[in-house]
Amino acid sequence: MTSQILALREYLAAEQVTCVVMEATGDYWKWFYYLLEDLPGPRWFWSTPGT
Repeated sequence: MTSQILALREYLAAEQVTCVVMEATGDYWKWFYYLLEDLPGPRWFWSTPGT
């Protein structure tokens, strides 16, 4: 799975994607977060329960 996430990261960087949005209720999002967080210009928005 890690190689697929890294391939996604390379694709996003090559296409100069500046915004990635994801929604998750479990822990599976952490792989994506940790491997994508150092892309140029990231902006992270955290939601709190009930908002």
